Amino acid sequence: MAYSHHSYFIYSLFSLCSIWKDFDYVQGKPGVFSLANMYASNMVLQKEPVHAIIRGYASQINVTVSLRFNSRKYTGETCYDDSGHVSWLFRLEPTPAGGPYTITVSLGDITLILNNVLFGDVWLCNGQSNMEFEINKLRSQESSEVLADTINYPEIRCVTRKQTLRSLSLSY
Repeated sequence: MAYSHHSYFIYSLFSLCSIWKDFDYVQGKPGVFSLANMYASNMVLQKEPVHAIIRGYASQINVTVSLRFNSRKYTGETCYDDSGHVSWLFRLEPTPAGGPYTITVSLGDITLILNNVLFGDVWLCNGQSNMEFEINKLRSQESSEVLADTINYPEIRCVTRKQTLRSLSLSY
């Protein structure tokens, strides 16, 4: 298996019921200054030409939030999002593949820090029960070789999203 040293990947598993609009506040903390749940240290954000987005929550509207990334400071104000939560959002300048970077987000005297952030290609995988099977559950020579080889690619980051079920009323 060969990967370009300048491309970074994240392999994500999402349940079929996960919807991007809902993803960040399923376990996020609306009403508290926080990052949306999808952001954490050791993550990968999409490389250029896309503007990576960092978003989160706060308790009051019209409060200034600042973000520092790659020697640049971004500032913005909190506002209500489409769900009625007080939130904030930053679109970062397109960033080439690489890292690691540190991203800090501040509101008043509270600072949130994301360490060891890479930029690269982000792969999102979605499916049903076939997506639940983890490679480390395979019992074959080939899977053992693949697992042993992962030590050579520390830039590959994996995250698994816990399944959530929702009852949604659909109207036609």
